[in-house]
Order: sequence, then structure tokens, then C-alpha cells
Amino acid sequence: MEQHAIEIDGAHITVTCDYRDGEGRQHYTYNIKTPAFHHVGRDLSSGAMGGDARDGMESLLCFLSACAEARRYERTEQRETENSSLFPAHVGEWAEQYSDEIEMTLWELENA
Repeated sequence: MEQHAIEIDGAHITVTCDYRDGEGRQHYTYNIKTPAFHHVGRDLSSGAMGGDARDGMESLLCFLSACAEARRYERTEQRETENSSLFPAHVGEWAEQYSDEIEMTLWELENA
């Protein structure tokens, strides 16, 4: 199985290609392992044209970044947003804490 792995400030993140469905979507499993928690998700998939593990990692980082941004917005504007609950609260808190590193890693992947 194809896998892409990165590290963000001591957190190990992997995205593994699981299977491609009948519509051509690639489904992924991702692991976020930090010193404080280990989160596994199986709710990530590509668009209809498929993708590889690196594409899955880019998507995961985009979702983590959107969650972090939404959490900050909710705190300052006192209004709920749907992206703040993309991940369990402890994962969202981690994403918010490391949002700069997530953004930089995403930029590096997209521009490599």
C-alpha cells in the first residue's frame, strides 16, 4: 500500500492509500500520532479522478488548516462554523496550536 509520511514538531502523520471505489475515488487512512494522542481517521477520499498518498496528505493538511482557522474564528467572533468540528476537539486543538507548521508543510508539498 502506498503511504506518505511527514513530521510536524514531533507529531508523525501518515496517509495510506486504502482502495479505489467504483467512481475512481481513492480512499485513505490517516494517522496523527503526537506525544499526547494517536488519532486514526478513515473519512478522507479523493475526487473522482483519484489520487496518490501525497495528494491525500495535501488534502488532510488542508482540512487540518481549515479546522484550525475555524476554531480561531469561533473564539474571536463568538459564532459557530462547520469546519471547527472536522476533527475531534483534541485534534482541532493540536491543529490550531501548530497551524503555522501545518501551513508551511502544505506549501512545501504543493510547491515541491
